[in-house]
Order: sequence, then structure tokens, then C-alpha cells
Amino acid sequence: MARYLDHLRRRNLRPTYIDAQMRTLRRVEAFLEPEIHVVDATTEDLERYLDSHDQSAGSRATEIAHLRAYFHWAHDEGLTLDDPARRITKPKQRRALPRPIPDDKIAQALEHAPDDVAPILYLALYAGLRACEIAQLRAEDISLDPPLIFIMESKGGGMSSVPLAPQLEQALRRYPLPRRGWLFPRLDGKPGHHSRVRIGQLANQYLHSVGVDQTLHQWRHAYGSHLQRLTGNLRLVQELMRHQSPNSTAIYTYVNPVEQVRALARLPMFDDGSEQEFRIAT
Repeated sequence: MARYLDHLRRRNLRPTYIDAQMRTLRRVEAFLEPEIHVVDATTEDLERYLDSHDQSAGSRATEIAHLRAYFHWAHDEGLTLDDPARRITKPKQRRALPRPIPDDKIAQALEHAPDDVAPILYLALYAGLRACEIAQLRAEDISLDPPLIFIMESKGGGMSSVPLAPQLEQALRRYPLPRRGWLFPRLDGKPGHHSRVRIGQLANQYLHSVGVDQTLHQWRHAYGSHLQRLTGNLRLVQELMRHQSPNSTAIYTYVNPVEQVRALARLPMFDDGSEQEFRIAT
């Protein structure tokens, strides 16, 4: 485990990705040991672990990906004669439907949002930031000239940026955010910033306390859906949401069924005025 951890760090992978990989391996270790060491696990052992707890197809696929990465490395290092994770069947993941928070719920939540939660909600709504990106923001990452928010580590690694919307700039000015350093520093006196999990907890606990069932990530869904409705340009929305593929963007861009019906109603009518029987060719 220590050797594998060193290997991941030498690859300069994101700390959040490394932590997720190691958490999966520790869970497997706790499930199999002391009878079986992780590196000696068979395909059947790994499938027993995966079947031991209820999880979504997406979560199972993520754990399988972590196991495959570990055993591929172990096989290359000569620690195993076989790669047991290679033969695990990966579940088919169905395409998710967009789940933007409704506009009335947005207004309801923002009306009484406390100072430590409101900026989080605005950053998700007007910049489409994820919880992990909000957590790591520093005051110096927000530029007024040019109006940009710099994201030091995006999902998938690497830096990115998103335009600073005028509405977001005005909203953030209303709250007592730090002028230097982390925007959301830890409150226990230790150095560093809130974790991704803590950012999500702060937002979701507040939302549920005011009767809003949606989660923080659904504010990012609303960001994408509003942009798609206003622009009709999926490629532009893809760039603003910082997706590598438009297929990912489509998951976030909700199209109102009423708008679909209106679009169909605008189709041209080709009718010569005569009544004809409609038949399917055979």
C-alpha cells in the first residue's frame, strides 16, 4: 500500500483522486484481512467485496476503476502473477437526467441564506463551480480585470477559468469574505481550507433546513440549464461548464418540455389541402 501511494504521488495525481483510491483499497483491506491480503485477492474475492454493500452503478464503476488501477500497477511491479481486477464486469451506467434546482427554490434558498452559505450557492449558480472547486478558492483567484475566476485544480486535474458574471461579482461584495487567502478557511484554527465534503455539508444542511430538497450540485445543473436555454449553444455551454465532452454537458442542460412543444409547433406545415389517408409503407 505504501509503495502504491508513493507511485501515485510520483505521478503528480490530484490529492483528491489519490485519497479516493486509497479509501477504496482500505475498505477492501478491512473486508478481506486477516484471511487474505489485498495483493493476493482473486477476482472472486474482489467481487465478494463489491457485492457486500449497496451502491449505485456509478459508485461501483468508480471502485472497479480504482481496483483496476491498483492491480495493473501491482502486476507490472511483479507483485502478482495475474491481474484479478481486469476480469471484473463493469456495470452499464444509464444516462442521467438533468436535475436543475427549480427557480422558485433558488429564490427561496437565497432569501435567508446566512453569510457562510450564500457565497457558496452563488458560486455554484453563477459560475457553475463544483464543491471541490469552491473549497479551494482563494481571494486572489478572483480577478476583476479581466473578470475571471481562476480554478487551480479542476476535475480531472489542471488549471481552468470561468468568466466572472456581473451578478456574481455584485453578490460576493455583499458578504464578509477574506480579502486574501482562502475564501473558506478552516474554522478550527488549523491551516488550510474547508474540504469538499464540508462545503457540501454546509450548503445541503442549510437547504434542507429551509425545505429545499435539492443539493448544492443541482445549482450547477441550474447554471448549465439556464445557459442552454438563453443561448441555445451547447458548445458554448460545454466551455463554460468546463466539460471535455458535450455528452457530459447534455446531462446538466435541462430542456423544458413546454419549450419542446413550442419548437415542434414552429415546424413548417406542408399540406396541399387535400385529405389523404396516412399509411406506413410495407
